[in-house]
Amino acid sequence: MDINPYESPKLLQKASLDVVVQADESSFIKYDITLDDVTAFCRHFIANSRAVRNQEYFTIAVICFIAVVGSLSLVPDFGLGISIMGGVASATFFAFLYHFASRYAFVRQSQKTMLGGSTRGILGIHELELEEKYLIERTEVNASRQALSSIDRIEETDDHAFLFVSALQAHVIPKHRLVVGNASQFVKRARDLVAQAQRDVK
Repeated sequence: MDINPYESPKLLQKASLDVVVQADESSFIKYDITLDDVTAFCRHFIANSRAVRNQEYFTIAVICFIAVVGSLSLVPDFGLGISIMGGVASATFFAFLYHFASRYAFVRQSQKTMLGGSTRGILGIHELELEEKYLIERTEVNASRQALSSIDRIEETDDHAFLFVSALQAHVIPKHRLVVGNASQFVKRARDLVAQAQRDVK
């Protein structure tokens, strides 16, 4: 078992447009990350996170309850039927409003955080290389190595692949903006190596 899944070996070379590691397309990939890719990750995360969904369902349930209870106060003036229909309509409206507004706010806050600080090592050129038991990442400012057994999961959309290194963080691979490599082959090999590494540590 790997004692420390995260390393930053001094001899690892940082990424640049001029340096290409000699590796096959299933083991090496180089790509350019932009703010749009970070935004895509945020949208993917909130759309697929169980914790986010549970909080959203709870908040919507509270909104619906308040709207329906509030509509009952209108019974003396408008009757039971119209009051209940009004409560259902208002509950639906505010539930949809919360759903879209909360997701928009999450993405905007993520963008604001990114633009408010240094983006070196986050945006720009990234390299990922697969070894038998490790995933090596290189950027213009650093290089690191992580045990494949510690990869949480790998998810894909039509435009991106996400290699989650924790529940909240992932390497974002834009499939249509590659400098070197083949996204499909790389992700397939990554899945195989991660599965094997996780079996080995059990």
